[in-house]
Amino acid sequence: MHTLYILRHADAERTPPGKQDIDRQLSEKGRQSCKIIAETLRLESIRPDFILCSTAIRTRQTLECISHVWSDMPEVRFEENIYEAHTENIRAAITRSATQHQDIMVIGHNPGLQTLTLELANAPGATAYKQALSDFSPGCLAKLYGDDNAWLDLYPGKFTFLKFYRP
Repeated sequence: MHTLYILRHADAERTPPGKQDIDRQLSEKGRQSCKIIAETLRLESIRPDFILCSTAIRTRQTLECISHVWSDMPEVRFEENIYEAHTENIRAAITRSATQHQDIMVIGHNPGLQTLTLELANAPGATAYKQALSDFSPGCLAKLYGDDNAWLDLYPGKFTFLKFYRP
């Protein structure tokens, strides 16, 4: 089995004057949420062996704030193509590097992550699906399982939506 973790970055500040959206940093609320996310990762024994992370500052900071829970840091690739991306770009980024990994985490942005989660999940009636549909706010984490061929073709309905975490 393969596990796909989809994590939306924690709450961020507004875009500072003279800066771009990609430069937004985590807010104090976001940093507090990261503590809850990290505790969830620890309690649920969530440790991906590969992380795809958007190049935005707020996603990098989210990763930095939660990574202390892993004694051995997973392999990380910062992927420009998933910054504010559509689902096709995110799926392509996963597929490009997934074959040698079992458990992958994607840290990125909405609406792409929410849409991807709902597209890949095969159980629209499940509680986790309904939770993700109603509110995929900053800091939310979706956990989906796929079979042994999960990474070869990330098509809609291929994954079982197991759990949804909200900080």
